[in-house]
Amino acid sequence: MRVAVVSGGGTGIGKAITARLVAAGDHVVIIGRRAGELQATAEELSAAGPGKVSWQAADLSRPQEVQRAAAGVDGTVDVLVNNAGGVASRGMPGDQLADVARAWEADYQANVLSAVMLTHALHARLSRPGGRVVNISSIAALRGGGGS
Repeated sequence: MRVAVVSGGGTGIGKAITARLVAAGDHVVIIGRRAGELQATAEELSAAGPGKVSWQAADLSRPQEVQRAAAGVDGTVDVLVNNAGGVASRGMPGDQLADVARAWEADYQANVLSAVMLTHALHARLSRPGGRVVNISSIAALRGGGGS
């Protein structure tokens, strides 16, 4: 059974990716910030089998939480899907340069740094040969997130 890790796997694109991997018989570890969403997705998709889903709640923009989540993934990782992200700056007030910098830093941490840290944390455990890292993006980078 292959082991896959999908960040942001509890909802949306990540959930759809997780469902396909589970249908192929993989063990998928989903990581995200919302424990309730992760648990519900894990239960729903594990019941659909033949693969299984486990989960780790973590804010992947925080190094300590990335390290803890990576430590919770057992064994070798065959597939890593960096899907977590979003518009972290939504609702941040101000139009001064310091405000703009703070908003860009929040979005960078949520969308780029989170993928870099999770990849780094799991790098030594990627299967060789054949381990895969897939980085996901969306049109939201240009149009804004849902509800914008």
